[in-house]
Amino acid sequence: MPALRLTVAALGAGADEAEPFFEGPCLGELRNDWPGEVGVRFKVEQAFAVLSLGRFVAGAAAGQTLRQAVSVTLWGPAGHVAEAKAAADAGAVLAAVDVGPASCLKDNYAFEMLGAQVVLEAGKEYRLTQKCSPGMTDPWLDGQATLEQATAKSNTKFASFLGGAYNLFGGFPSFEDGDLCRFGMVNFEIAPIIASVSLEAEALSVRALKLRIEELTGLPPLQQQLVFGGAALSDGCSLAECGVRDGSYVQLAVQSAAFLATASDDGTARLWDVSEGHCLRTLEGHTAAARCVHFS
Repeated sequence: MPALRLTVAALGAGADEAEPFFEGPCLGELRNDWPGEVGVRFKVEQAFAVLSLGRFVAGAAAGQTLRQAVSVTLWGPAGHVAEAKAAADAGAVLAAVDVGPASCLKDNYAFEMLGAQVVLEAGKEYRLTQKCSPGMTDPWLDGQATLEQATAKSNTKFASFLGGAYNLFGGFPSFEDGDLCRFGMVNFEIAPIIASVSLEAEALSVRALKLRIEELTGLPPLQQQLVFGGAALSDGCSLAECGVRDGSYVQLAVQSAAFLATASDDGTARLWDVSEGHCLRTLEGHTAAARCVHFS
């Protein structure tokens, strides 16, 4: 049995490569007359990591920002209405952040990065809500999309938009109020899963993890920067020393690097790390002297 199973996803919270779930023009009327948790439900089609949570900014097109910070909450796999209390008691909150005037603006949304990213599983339904109150300063979006609009303006590669969800008394949003309702009210940013990695007990080091990622993706360790819990992982450390445990989520940033390739009379070619001055790989197989090299 593998001693450690990890999920590796792209590092990019707040960066241009992050993909929002809702895209394009927003639909519906503005309102601010409900209390409680109000938002949407969606089904995950392909596993991904959630980097940040966001909410609609009514005046974004005119350069306006939010005037009040309110919480946006991602809820775990949804049960039936009768199971709502049990779900809430079981800790259905996967992530929650306050989104407000200081949050990062992108198109029609303000996003706040999660302290610890969350991986959502394929085939399961999740819910995303914001805290609402009657007369709140920033109105929220309440519109209904057609199936064509929902398909064209949401990231269907990763998830399917289902409709609205709410709980006027707060807590788990167990109530549903219409298919494709409240399209684009709240939002989240996605990082695709790069690899699911298994390591044996004798290879539980950061270096071993990088070598395993290279096997799966072709990305050499020199260009991998691994991050866990907001801290970069050092090659000389064990995963346990870095706090990485079975089931952990590790982020991967791709670093630029300078390489040098050389040929030799002994029939080998070597790839060198220019910054460190050491040989990364020796390529063998020629029966005569190697006179030139070519990158492809």
